[in-house]
Formats: sequence, structure tokens, C-alpha cells
Amino acid sequence: TSWENDATFFSAKSGPLFGGHDHPQQGDIFLLRDGLPYLSPMPYSALKMTSNSNTLLIDNQGQHGEGETWTAAQSLDLQGELEASLRDGPYFNILLDASNAYLSDKLESWQREVIALDANTFLVHDTIAGNESMELDLLFHSFKATPPTDQKSIYNFSDGRLESPWQTHQANPIPHWSTHPHESVDELYIYDVSADNWTSSISESTYAPQTNYNTGASNISAMEEQQLGYVLNRSITTTQASSTLLLSFDSELTVTSLSDVSTGNSGVSFSSPGGGARQVVFSSAPTGSVELGTLTLQGEMGGRDLANNMYFARAATTLNDGSTQLMAAQSAATVLARLEVANPSLDAFIVTTGPNVVTLYCPQEPASMQLNGEPEGLDWSAGFLTVTISAAGTHGVEVTL
Repeated sequence: TSWENDATFFSAKSGPLFGGHDHPQQGDIFLLRDGLPYLSPMPYSALKMTSNSNTLLIDNQGQHGEGETWTAAQSLDLQGELEASLRDGPYFNILLDASNAYLSDKLESWQREVIALDANTFLVHDTIAGNESMELDLLFHSFKATPPTDQKSIYNFSDGRLESPWQTHQANPIPHWSTHPHESVDELYIYDVSADNWTSSISESTYAPQTNYNTGASNISAMEEQQLGYVLNRSITTTQASSTLLLSFDSELTVTSLSDVSTGNSGVSFSSPGGGARQVVFSSAPTGSVELGTLTLQGEMGGRDLANNMYFARAATTLNDGSTQLMAAQSAATVLARLEVANPSLDAFIVTTGPNVVTLYCPQEPASMQLNGEPEGLDWSAGFLTVTISAAGTHGVEVTL
């Protein structure tokens, strides 16, 4: 979010495995804030294992390239993919596909979608499918650490590596967890709002570090497993499953699951005291229709965030909130729109795979519009802005009131 000491850093990995120092960790996520790791893969290890990362295991097995000191480069056919992405300011939406990275022949597909609504709020949505029953484990590693002492140093975990940063909560009414790497910083809360019923456990997290923590000697030959923090493990045995998690640094959040076990559609509604309602929904089928909470979606993902005055959708043709149509497109489009509040300048971003016509909810009549930085004829009527897209790509819309 910035280069300040209290910045939030979030990363997700999906791409080629080049070998050597690289780790088999497609789909891994890393969340750091105030200079401290909240969700972190194990540091550089003498033995490269997928289980050391915040990713997926299938029948206790990981990805191509694991089990080696120096990872062998993998064929591009076995790499992770970045299927979709849209980012502006603190908001981002990325879709990762690690389907081909796994050793298991049972896995047919695994996609991980990550959404950041702001520096305090994230969603992680996984969809997994196989050709027969699989034991699935989704992992989140976390450990205690002390903050950096100056701008040239990093956090230190040597004193607290055997302590657990995790707590389990039952209230709110959604069961959830929190991780707290140091008493000087906020806790991160993780709410499970999945349509499927995942079981959970928290246990010691071990890996083979390059250097033995106890003796300071090289550990490359001995490969001794040593503890660093604890891992939250969420498990299910099935042929297909989805997981939906809400991650927030807000300790006063009120959370309601919108997920529907009968359809597999997933969603969540949440708010802070005095803040606007926030809803996000995910379809269990690419061409399916979702009706959860007050949202109706024809597409893969959609949401409205009244706390940040924006609405958004991925691969969608329609998104409504109650009787209000937020967006409509002739063909599927990905959208981020901040057009509802009467600021002097409002904007939107539209991603399409070809020519398209997209209508966006814009209650105030604009005086002018720009498309991709160039003046564009204004097409507004009765609270809706229509944008004509002539080619594939990401297109920026800016309107002036």
C-alpha cells in the first residue's frame, strides 16, 4: 500500500518453476503488515516442500519439483497461470490457476481468487475439482516475530518461533481464527464462510531450514526438521470443493455467511460499526446465476462495497443489488466502478476479451467522460452510463460532474 513502516503487503504466486532456489509453491499467498508476517510461507529451506507454503495439498502430496534441495526446472506445461487481474489503488482482483502444478493425477482443476477491498480487507476463494475423491488440505502458516529495529532490518522470529500466534473464536456468529505475530500490532481475523464444511486444526509447523536454529550449523546435509510457528490446516475429503475466507484487521466486524450448500454458491456480507454494508458473492458455475443476500449476479464473481463506495464483478454480464442494476454487459466483462458518490471526478475500469457495450450505474449525470485518457462522447440516461468498447483489453473510464 505504501513504502511507510505500517504498510500492508500482499502477494500471490502463480507462474513458471525455474528450478534452483525456486520453491514448488504455486498458489501461495503472503500477507505482511507493519513489517511483520501474518501469513507467511516458511523461509528459504534446505528441502523444498509444497507443505511449507500457504497453498493446497492433495492426499498429503504437493507439486512437481518438491522433495529436492535444488529444485529442477519444470516444463511450462506444469506451471501456474494468472488467469485474470485488475488493480487500482488498494483494490485488486486476481485469479490464479495451479491445476497443472500438482503431482496427483486425481486433480483436474484448482483456481484461487484473491480480492483486496482495501488495506484491511481481503477475500480468498478456492475452487477445486478432481476425477475421484481426494483428501484436500488448505494451509495457512503463521509465526511470532519481533518488528524490525530500523529501516534496514527485517523482523526476527528466533525468540518466538515455538509459540503459537493463533487463537480460535466461536462467536460473531461465524467461527473464525485470528493470528497475532506481535503484541504491538493488530490481529488478523479469518472467517470461514464456505459453502462446504471444512474441518480445521492448528498444529506445529516444521520445515528443514538451511541453518540449524539450535546450533547455528549448516542443515543442508542433515535436513533436520525444526519448528517455526504453527499452521492452520483446513481439510475436506471429496471430489470437488470450494472454500471462501474473509480476512480482516477489523476487530469489530459483523460477518454473515451468504453461502448456499444446496447450490454451492458462496458469499459473505459484513460491516463495521457505522460503516456501509459490504457483500461479495461467487458462482459455483461459470455461466450460473447467483442470488445471495441482496445481490443477483450472472457471472463468476460480484460485489458491492458501500464502505468504499464501489461495486465490482468478474466475467459477468449482470450485477444487481436489490432493484438497482449496477452493471450490464453484452458479453462477459470484469468491472471496478466508483461512480456512486458525487465526487468531482469518478472512475471505472472495464476488462473485456473483445468489443463490448457495458452499462454502469452512475446516479449523478456527468458533464463529460474520458475513455483511456481521451475525450469520449457521453452516453448517460436515467442514472446509467453506457460505455462502448471497441477492442479487448483493460479500459479506464473517467467522468467529471
